[in-house]
Amino acid sequence: MFHTPLTQLYFQDNQRIKQDICNLELSIPFQSILKHLEEATTSDKSACVNIYGEPGCGRSSVLLDVCETSIQSKLLLSEVFGVRVRQGCTLESFWNLLSEIAKGRQDRETASTLTNSKVKLSKKYKVAEAFISTNFKLICIDDASADGGIVWSHLSKLLNKTSVGVALVSSECNFPFKEEIRDWQSLSVEVKGLNVQSFRINVRQLNSSWKLSEEKISEMHCILNGNPKAISILINVFKEFNLQDKSLNCVLLSLKNYKMVHEIGKEDHHPILMILQFVFERLTAFEKKVYSQLCNLREPLPVIHLSKETEKLIRLGLVDNQASSMRSSKQEIDVVSISVAQCLQLSAAKLLDFSVEDELLSAFGMWHALLSSKLQMLIIDAKRNAWPFVPEKWQYTSRVGPEERYNIKDLITAKNSTAPFLTELDIMEECLFHAVKEKKYSTVGALVFVLDRFTYWQGMSHRTLQFVEYLKTNSPGIPIAPQLLIRNVRIMKNAGNLQGAEKALDDLLAQKAQIGKWIYQAEHDRQLVSAVCIQIKGDIQYNLGQWTEGAKLLLDSVVLFSTLPIPDTKGISSSLAILGNCFQRMSVTEYLPVCHMYGLTASHPLLQAYHCACEAAERSQFTPLFYARHKCRAGECLLHYSRVIPCGTTKQDCLKNSIQAFKDSIQAHKDLQSLTSREEFYVFVCAVYKLGLAYEELSSDTGCTDQGKEVLRMSMSMYEHYCHFSGMIILDGGITTLIAHCLGFLGLPQWCADSRDVNKKALSLTVVENRREETSKSVFVHSRALTDSSVERGIRSDHHETRLEMRSEGFVVTDSLTAEKPKHSHSGLTNTGGRPPATNYIDLTVNRDCETRESCSTEDSPEPVTDASGDSFEVKVDTADPCVIIQHLEQETVAISSDRLLSQTINDLQSHLRNVKVDPSHKVQAAIVWRYDYLRREWKGEKTLAYVGNLLELEEGKEGAQRNAYMVEFADQDDPLAGYVAKCYKKPRDIKQYQQDVICQMTARHYVTLFNQQLYLAAVNVGDIQFLPVVLLQLVDGGGPVSGAVYNVEPYMAGEFVKLTNNFGFVRSEDGMSDIVLAFSHFTFEASKQQLVIVDIQGWTPDTTDKGECTFLTDPQIHSERYQCFGTGNLRQRGIDSFWKEMHPKCNNICIKLKLSRPNVISK
Repeated sequence: MFHTPLTQLYFQDNQRIKQDICNLELSIPFQSILKHLEEATTSDKSACVNIYGEPGCGRSSVLLDVCETSIQSKLLLSEVFGVRVRQGCTLESFWNLLSEIAKGRQDRETASTLTNSKVKLSKKYKVAEAFISTNFKLICIDDASADGGIVWSHLSKLLNKTSVGVALVSSECNFPFKEEIRDWQSLSVEVKGLNVQSFRINVRQLNSSWKLSEEKISEMHCILNGNPKAISILINVFKEFNLQDKSLNCVLLSLKNYKMVHEIGKEDHHPILMILQFVFERLTAFEKKVYSQLCNLREPLPVIHLSKETEKLIRLGLVDNQASSMRSSKQEIDVVSISVAQCLQLSAAKLLDFSVEDELLSAFGMWHALLSSKLQMLIIDAKRNAWPFVPEKWQYTSRVGPEERYNIKDLITAKNSTAPFLTELDIMEECLFHAVKEKKYSTVGALVFVLDRFTYWQGMSHRTLQFVEYLKTNSPGIPIAPQLLIRNVRIMKNAGNLQGAEKALDDLLAQKAQIGKWIYQAEHDRQLVSAVCIQIKGDIQYNLGQWTEGAKLLLDSVVLFSTLPIPDTKGISSSLAILGNCFQRMSVTEYLPVCHMYGLTASHPLLQAYHCACEAAERSQFTPLFYARHKCRAGECLLHYSRVIPCGTTKQDCLKNSIQAFKDSIQAHKDLQSLTSREEFYVFVCAVYKLGLAYEELSSDTGCTDQGKEVLRMSMSMYEHYCHFSGMIILDGGITTLIAHCLGFLGLPQWCADSRDVNKKALSLTVVENRREETSKSVFVHSRALTDSSVERGIRSDHHETRLEMRSEGFVVTDSLTAEKPKHSHSGLTNTGGRPPATNYIDLTVNRDCETRESCSTEDSPEPVTDASGDSFEVKVDTADPCVIIQHLEQETVAISSDRLLSQTINDLQSHLRNVKVDPSHKVQAAIVWRYDYLRREWKGEKTLAYVGNLLELEEGKEGAQRNAYMVEFADQDDPLAGYVAKCYKKPRDIKQYQQDVICQMTARHYVTLFNQQLYLAAVNVGDIQFLPVVLLQLVDGGGPVSGAVYNVEPYMAGEFVKLTNNFGFVRSEDGMSDIVLAFSHFTFEASKQQLVIVDIQGWTPDTTDKGECTFLTDPQIHSERYQCFGTGNLRQRGIDSFWKEMHPKCNNICIKLKLSRPNVISK
């Protein structure tokens, strides 16, 4: 659960260390060590020196002098890499440190690869090996065995093919993991402590009052093995306790006897242990208790006031201290960082009891005392289960003052007031470490609870779940907050385990009084948990493509959040953001029933999506990332809406408001440093790119496109920079200059003084300008009375005009679709009136281009929409979306690359690409991403930026027979932070083949949703199966025509790829997965009314012992006699017959539980 960071060694010309080295006795001359390491640079093998000896003998000093002498004589400082290993270090610790060094050297590829969890270990070895061999000639590792040799074992493997010098410190004569370096030029050097002459000088310098004979000093040297640390502590003891010279004889006799009894020199007995035993006999019980807790410290502890016990331990040489001066806002503060050397920690652990009863005295208590008072109060509230979710200060207040204008993330990332060189997060990590070590289970739960949202933001939620499992195992009675349980649900959802997520949410909703050991403090806490559960259910439906059902659930969650005693601003904002996504994907036909049911007044789903995004931004203005994201989405909705309304002033005003929304998004980022977050940089680049598209569309009538082209050029360069990183973004001089140029070009301030200013004037609706003082009530839905069973549905009144006024810099856009103009207009986003009479009729008939509909079959034609009263009405829209192409399954595959509906889109792309000069080494290209909607039977194209990376490295024998796979990123991918893979055929294929592959997979994705629902209803616990969503990515050649490469793009999946069935006879029999996929194929035949069967099923299967895991599938084939667009693999009736006869001759248990019927007649 913890990854202790490696400590980088820094080298300087340290005369004290050089003097110490001269006094040390080595088994091999120092110059021979240097010569041995130099030979590595002239041979093809690595040379390694193992510096070993007992604790405290000076071995670390020898290592440092080796490095510093090499720098002075032969090497540059930049060619030496030094690191100190500590207990708890892992391979991840090593990758993180090496990545940070690569970032400092502007090596973006290496920095990104080493911290990318999706990259295989073998690839990381290659990248790290290349980076080290290119940049370093000497590697120095202090205390290589402190972590059990984990870091050294991996480092030795990746250095096998290099010719670098390696110097390491260990506790053993033999090299750790010597098998890994059997071909190296190896040398072992023992550090034997101070020689007799140096020991004599050292003793007299440390305590000039001693009048010792040469014989007595030699005896002391023999007893202590010349150990410099041991003699230093011994002399400090005499000074501290004012021991007389004559008592030295007794002391030496006692130490000599101890050495004889314990056979000093063995691995577990050495002079440091002997001296500590001597010291502890003279310390009080309380002083030993203080020291035991200081020995528990993992990191140096900053303190302002040292206790008298700690000062005494420092004087004795048992505790190290480093003083520094820090300037606060009012005064200069002297801070002392205290720590205990690792050799003393390990020795003291054999002599002292490290347990503690006094929390203030414990290592945890000392770190906890450093936390800010706000964080300390949050931890106290979390321990007493004060709330089911950690609240933000602004989340439950209608009047946000200066004291509430921060997020918990801001508290966690802030610099600590006592130790400004540390953040509060650094201190909380130490608190968590020591709480686990001291078995403070309730405190562990509270800390994990408070850190959860920040951990999720960092992409480290798997660590949160590890702590939850740790608590369940070690202290089952500890209450687990709903937020942590729901975090697990979110992770299940993101991993594709939708059935498991739905079941977990249903369990949470069913528990009325408490969740496990966690007891609701009030009824509104239960309502809040219900609201979040329903919100996630809505998000699941959105991910499944069920826009209507998702919208209903999300609107219900908004009602629940809004009707809390103090409405939850953050919850409302989150629901509205996802709700806007649903509306953005809806057709007018799908939207109107939801519009009537909930009293929404926007006449088009894109306008309603715009409302949602604006409201979400308004309610998240104290979280810059969310505000920027929602404003970008608002601009995107208007950009799309401008394409479905006639050209003219209305369209231009709509685009101008879209441009303003994108500018608001760009300005929202707090400062330049905030763009080091990969997610925040992505939102920034997307806003710039979409702004460029809006400028181009706005200027298409005037012919002045220079502004759009320049913005698009900058966005492409920014996206290129973004795609080089999988973690934190490096803001080097080039990208910083580009960002500054972009802001200046757009006429925006470099960074707003306060991007979250509530007085900031952004694009606003009339209803927002007239906003009531109480902003906590959503403007989208009514406040309705709630019952446990359902949310009462709101009905539109008899107002037939929907009028939206968007005001920004004098521009006004009016969208009015009127059946009969009322005497007065209703300004608002929802209607508070009653139910419309049954005679009401809204004439909004769709007027699509007849050529796109002429081949529609009667079966696929949209049916009349029915509102809540049961009346039907026809839908009309003046113009069709030019980016949409109809594709019915009965049709042959339609052409999407040259269809006239996208001629304007293509011309725009051609225009800006012909005039935009891009660095030829760049991999970012303009592209069109095509999505196929199975339910609407349509392709929809959208301009985007795409970055096609290198060929995906697969194990031998795992490569695709027909297609190559590449890592890819594009600006409109569903999950900005996820990995995606682009597949293209090895042999040239027509674009129609790629279309058919997409249609097959998206059809299968529709049927698998229905199948999983049936599994859930029938309580068949076999886990989910999911077909990955897939899109078609069409690159645009630099010359203009849309004739570039074509790819099918889907989420990247790691793991074992398995073929379960093929399209004609094969069924995998090695494991139990064949039953579920055969049952699915059977189900598709019945659910499609015997029109098709889905076969050729393959994908990534989980451990079959875990029935809650999800199986991800891809590349299916469909057999159908009726449908024409499933490609050459469609074997029609012959394929269907083969399925029943050869692949599925008998139903299995899953088929039986689902009550699936077999066809009566099978063609021969």
